[in-house]
Amino acid sequence: MLSRLRSPLSLSHLLAVSLGTACLLPSTTSFIFAAEAEATPKPEQKTKGPEDPPNPPAVPHSTTWQHEELRRFPAAEANQGVAVDDTHAYVISNSAIGKYRKDTFEKVAEWKQPKGGPLIHLNAGIVHNGKLYGAHSNFPGIPMTSSIEVWDTSTMQHVDSHSLGIDMGSLTWIEPQKDGTWLACFAHYSKDKPRTGRDPSWTELVKFDSEWRRTGGWVFPTALTAHFGGSSCSGGAHGPEDLLYVTGHTWRELYVLKFPTAGSVLEWVDTIPISAEGQAFNWDPKEPGIFYGIIKRTKEVVVSRISKRPPATTDDTKAKANAEAKQEDTGAKPSSTLSEEEQRLGFTPIFDGTSADGWEHKGNWVIDEEGAFYRKAKGGDLTYKKALVPDDFELRFEWKVSKGCNSGVYYRPAQYEYQVLDNVNSPYGENPRQAAASLFFCMAPSKDATKPLGEWNTARILCKGNVIQHWLNEEKVLDFDYTDPKWAKEVELLRIRGADLSKRGANLKLQDHGQDVWFRNLRWRTIPTDEIVTASPDFTPMPIPLAALEKENARVQQMLNPKKK
Repeated sequence: MLSRLRSPLSLSHLLAVSLGTACLLPSTTSFIFAAEAEATPKPEQKTKGPEDPPNPPAVPHSTTWQHEELRRFPAAEANQGVAVDDTHAYVISNSAIGKYRKDTFEKVAEWKQPKGGPLIHLNAGIVHNGKLYGAHSNFPGIPMTSSIEVWDTSTMQHVDSHSLGIDMGSLTWIEPQKDGTWLACFAHYSKDKPRTGRDPSWTELVKFDSEWRRTGGWVFPTALTAHFGGSSCSGGAHGPEDLLYVTGHTWRELYVLKFPTAGSVLEWVDTIPISAEGQAFNWDPKEPGIFYGIIKRTKEVVVSRISKRPPATTDDTKAKANAEAKQEDTGAKPSSTLSEEEQRLGFTPIFDGTSADGWEHKGNWVIDEEGAFYRKAKGGDLTYKKALVPDDFELRFEWKVSKGCNSGVYYRPAQYEYQVLDNVNSPYGENPRQAAASLFFCMAPSKDATKPLGEWNTARILCKGNVIQHWLNEEKVLDFDYTDPKWAKEVELLRIRGADLSKRGANLKLQDHGQDVWFRNLRWRTIPTDEIVTASPDFTPMPIPLAALEKENARVQQMLNPKKK
């Protein structure tokens, strides 16, 4: 989080409003909002959203691989992990499994263990030949025992069990191999060392034959088991480029491993930041690189894409490549293409990086060599006129700002704006309710997730019914239902500015606010009626510093004065 958006105030320093028909303004009111009195936390304390795990120890993040979050959906069983086949996701808790359609996220079946049943702690699962194989242990029991549990995916009936007894540790995940063998991870935890004499460094990856007889084994690098922070390896599977990817218990990181050419220690070769929080995951067998994980705290399944970063090029190389492309092909070359996941969801490009077809402006916007809309001169907003924004929609795009820039994306009638901002150098950045990814002058994001000045930021706006979500750089930073009474004060702020959240049917606008700004890769979709989108009950906007609050109050008073005459 950037320093200017950190606040020494607690979350209760929100605003108390007395406006509108339900609460008329007294004539003596000088400020519309007032901060509640509360003790200030110590300076070293950090305000964190309820979805944030503790910060992991610093390790270098990947320059080879990149993560892009695509979708989330709620699942009550999202406690231990998720398994995936061609059509369904199987979300796993200690003693229950929910079966969800991948296209609509509808729950279609479940398995629940009867009270007092024998299973204690399901840790992970993987689908193989029409069956769901689950890794089970008696965690936190001592001595550690483990078993393989099997369900028929078509009926969700438990059909088989294989006990591994007391042996190598607590079984956390398993994976079938192409040659008919299996890999299985057995974890150890620091808190169990007084009873077992073993800490996470004893965590082991074991190879079994088809009859579950041990044929080999490897240990994890000491640096990685120390990085797990007292926990252990919770998930693992082979993925892109046939590398082994594993997760810990909490950190939002995916660790890339290789099998050694000699010896017994796996090689830790890379670390990819992700938005899922550890736990067990699966790769989509139908679409390479698509990753399914969970966020245990919010009971959500996260769908992401892990892909190679494009190679870095010099400006000369870019110019040459652009010139060659123009010579070889005079047709339109989109700056990006829809992924298979986006095609399946029904996304449509509304700007392909080569043509401004459907967009209206006064000549102040151009398309640059990166295939981006660039606001080069004053003249007004860039407006998409070919179609109105759907009532229920998802918009994805990228944006980049110049120093001190303030811009935005308007997507519903009258002052309804996803804020685009240089948080550090713009005066608007002092107020989180006006910061990047905020619903401007209404709702602050949960954190500052912007990239450094000059870098491209990825963004998403998702609106379904009364639920509004803003995403920034693969993180959901705003998620609320505007009819929820607890947000009445924030919604009233937006109404004062001139917005009616119940209205629909706006033209999409990219704001010209007087500074240079870039937008690219704009695509949207209509969200179908049967796709469920719910607001997170744990969403917490960033608190407003007192100095910024005073300025905001004065601005609100100016807006209201003409109405009082």
